[in-house]
Amino acid sequence: MGADSNAAQAAWTGIPQQLRPTCWRLLLGYEPPNRERAAATVRRKRREYQELVPAYFDVDNVDRNDDELAEIKQVRDAGRDASRLSHLRACLRV
Repeated sequence: MGADSNAAQAAWTGIPQQLRPTCWRLLLGYEPPNRERAAATVRRKRREYQELVPAYFDVDNVDRNDDELAEIKQVRDAGRDASRLSHLRACLRV
């Protein structure tokens, strides 16, 4: 976990709805606590993610192992249950 234990313990009792996205990014170490660096760090991590997506999603099924195929099936099943995940289904064209 990226945040110190005091922040994690404080979050355990509940985080106000409007603060949850920021708190999760901080607690998971996705966003640095230094506000001056936060925007640049998040932009960099989003760019890195976009660069990695093809390596994991633009792969033929014949090149995947059994564990990967099982994970994709699980994600596809979850996608059928949640209509808001259309972007995920588009990425998993399998």
